[in-house]
Amino acid sequence: MTFFYDPDVYRPLNRFLRLSDIRPYSVLFVGSVSESAASNRKTLIERISKYFRVHVMTFKNPRLEGVTWHRASNRPWIVNWHFNRAHLVLNIEDVGETYAPENQNRLHDTRIVPYRDQKVFHGNHIFPAMGAGRVCLSESSFELERFCRDKANLLTWRDADESVEKVRWSIAHPEEMAAIRMNALKTARENHTAAIRLRELFSLSGIGAELSL
Repeated sequence: MTFFYDPDVYRPLNRFLRLSDIRPYSVLFVGSVSESAASNRKTLIERISKYFRVHVMTFKNPRLEGVTWHRASNRPWIVNWHFNRAHLVLNIEDVGETYAPENQNRLHDTRIVPYRDQKVFHGNHIFPAMGAGRVCLSESSFELERFCRDKANLLTWRDADESVEKVRWSIAHPEEMAAIRMNALKTARENHTAAIRLRELFSLSGIGAELSL
């Protein structure tokens, strides 16, 4: 696990946002979205958008029905601002054998690949979103479960139906969501900053004693 975030960039901005700007997105997705009908990202995002407002940040018009979008930015502070405007930040792995076109509607189908062998963790937006004080709605993976727990510091899903149900749950349980947001921020700050990750890597390499971060 090498993913981390910069706490000087990704942070809560509630006091800087106008009241009208706060949480206009039910769900925010940052990343590429294939126009192919075989794309699970496209399929899942359109499924959620049937019930909730979904906004996508990407570099090319994703042509998603019922979904608003704008061009993604390489400036992390802009990404942080959009994180802060989201109720949930969606993470979709979209890698591995289960995402072959013939398997597009069979997410995490154990008849294809056993669940614990299906996914390695590629959620590079999870810790920045947590550092921004937001709740991630992430596709579950074995490695992610080593660092986060469902309804403790994020929400997880294993299929499209569960993703929609988790959005519904999050809207119906504001007090629990407030606790998850606080736990997410605490988890990110205590375990997943760039400085912490570098110390871990240097320690594993045997050179940590010579460095002060």
